[in-house]
Amino acid sequence: MATKIVIDKMEETSGWSALGNDTANITVSNNNVSGSKSIKFDKVDGADNTKLAGIQKTISAINLEAKSDPTDRISIFAHIPDVTNLDYIFFRIGTDSSNYVEYRYADSNVRDDEWTFVERQRFDYSEDN
Repeated sequence: MATKIVIDKMEETSGWSALGNDTANITVSNNNVSGSKSIKFDKVDGADNTKLAGIQKTISAINLEAKSDPTDRISIFAHIPDVTNLDYIFFRIGTDSSNYVEYRYADSNVRDDEWTFVERQRFDYSEDN
């Protein structure tokens, strides 16, 4: 059995920044499922005017190869107030903005204003990047 690795508790905004200019209002929220708080942000129509909204953070290096096996899972909770224009939820893990793996979760599995548990097998990622 693999050891649980918490990459970030997502209970404070320190170190987090907007992923593009269509993301705003990064704050801490008491609306949570796990832990004591969560990070909240808004999708806005910034200069890029894309469907993309997200946050990013540089963390200390973690050697996932040495600490896990191929059956391990990567997960996150997501809460989307309105999924009308949602294509999918994604999260990325990598060494920088050009070298990462992206995990996607279809919009058909997400409901308005409910917490969604997003989980993927560690090697089940998109190869679009």
